[in-house]
Amino acid sequence: MKKGKQNEIDILTAVTGKRLKELNEKWKKHINRMFPEAKDDDMIHGYFYHDEHAKPDIVISINQRSIFLSIKSGRNPSCHHESFSEFAGFLRKNGVNNRIIRIISFYQFGMSDKLSNHGEPFSREQIQSDFKPYVKEVNDFFLSHPAIVKKIVYRSLIRGVRYAANAIDYFYYGNVERGFLLSAEDIYREILEDSYTESRAIHFYGLVFQPDGRREDRQNHLFVRIKWPILAMRFYDDAFLEKYS
Repeated sequence: MKKGKQNEIDILTAVTGKRLKELNEKWKKHINRMFPEAKDDDMIHGYFYHDEHAKPDIVISINQRSIFLSIKSGRNPSCHHESFSEFAGFLRKNGVNNRIIRIISFYQFGMSDKLSNHGEPFSREQIQSDFKPYVKEVNDFFLSHPAIVKKIVYRSLIRGVRYAANAIDYFYYGNVERGFLLSAEDIYREILEDSYTESRAIHFYGLVFQPDGRREDRQNHLFVRIKWPILAMRFYDDAFLEKYS
């Protein structure tokens, strides 16, 4: 079983079929944040979300009110995965100009009509090292367009691309013993407060764009991942955990 799925099972086991007053202090705080109206004797129900490709991973319910929760863990968690063509179309539809999209395409595939690498794709490391002005141009564009970044955040973390699915209400990073809980509003704030200016990668404030592969014989090279790398650092920040307990 994958670690992520076991983590979800552990969290469900910690809260499901218990009354609020029976939870440990950590999970009592989290449940109280999600259900401020809950009483000590209220029974908690939890189950897996019905679509494993949607953004919610589990659903927690009290008194017929349900919260949709995304759960992430790991050193460099991936928050979103979709085809490059769909993501590029989304960017274009939301006001990203063709030059910026062409540079992102170059970063994704390592290929350009105007640049030669002896018939081979440029590696991501080559692009980050030898074509820094291109990467900076993209990053400067998104830093100056926070409204577009908010739409990327919504697509990548909150709603996803499966429009029949529910958007998440909360985002939990960590394991059953340690972690933090973010509301949708917290997600926007934390990402947009992180300009990530030292990154050599293409990024959307605190979110990092990552090609999913470069080998032409792999289907993965047609896909992108969007990651939120600072989460792993926040996991060890006691003040941050206390803020979002």
